[in-house]
Amino acid sequence: MTELAYRLTFGDLTCVALRGAEGSPQIRLSDLLLPPGGDEANRPEAERATVIEGAHSCLLAILDDRRILIDGGFDAATVRAGLSEVGVEPASIDFILITHGDTDHIAGLVDEEQRLVYPEARYALHRQLWEAWISDGERGDPNPFYEERQRQIARALAGQIADRVLLFDGDAKVAPGIRSIASPGHRPSHLAFELSTGNHRLLHLGDAMIAPVFLDDLSRGNVFDTDPKLGIESRLEILRRAVEPETLAYVPHFPFPGFIRIEQRGDRFEQVDV
Repeated sequence: MTELAYRLTFGDLTCVALRGAEGSPQIRLSDLLLPPGGDEANRPEAERATVIEGAHSCLLAILDDRRILIDGGFDAATVRAGLSEVGVEPASIDFILITHGDTDHIAGLVDEEQRLVYPEARYALHRQLWEAWISDGERGDPNPFYEERQRQIARALAGQIADRVLLFDGDAKVAPGIRSIASPGHRPSHLAFELSTGNHRLLHLGDAMIAPVFLDDLSRGNVFDTDPKLGIESRLEILRRAVEPETLAYVPHFPFPGFIRIEQRGDRFEQVDV
């Protein structure tokens, strides 16, 4: 039976990784990594044959009795089943933090009838993303990967959360113990989030880094980034934060459950076991 929820305690912070969709996506490296120097002729042949496993996940964090969901996953039913495994009702979620507006991060916030899955929550997101939602993608957050399902979900969310939305620009204090971190590149308004309690910090990377292979070569761009060069810069900055003491990172597209520790050794960043 597939594990839908994985609970971890980190200091005074309770973290639960939730599968955001059934199964584990498989992707070929050549479909993920931009070729060296932007020239397909420079691509190592092994990348065309190598397939890696990923995940679509989201994160529940319990901080000072507040229940915080970071992104909503791809499929509402799968996420709700994971919440049920750990005894959490959707109506008890206090905050939804949204890293960016791609379908695999927001589709699970509404049900099949486009109603809110988390009706009592407040929703925190970048002002640019909100502008895109309320303008049907015409303003705010340019996204060449915008597609019709994403447009429909954005319309549904914008029409139901206007009275409970928290908007900010990049780096901001969202609430006590919760900070947003501007990390543009994957999308112009992409955010990472930092949750802190005492000396412990949880760093949610969003899609600033989506696979372990990006640790192997920090110069390689992501095919799915709106601005790959800026994405590389944001990835380096977020990795520098991740190596700070008592910091746990969460990467929703890494193989489930997605919790990692990062260490810097010379000019390299390496993943170590949690």
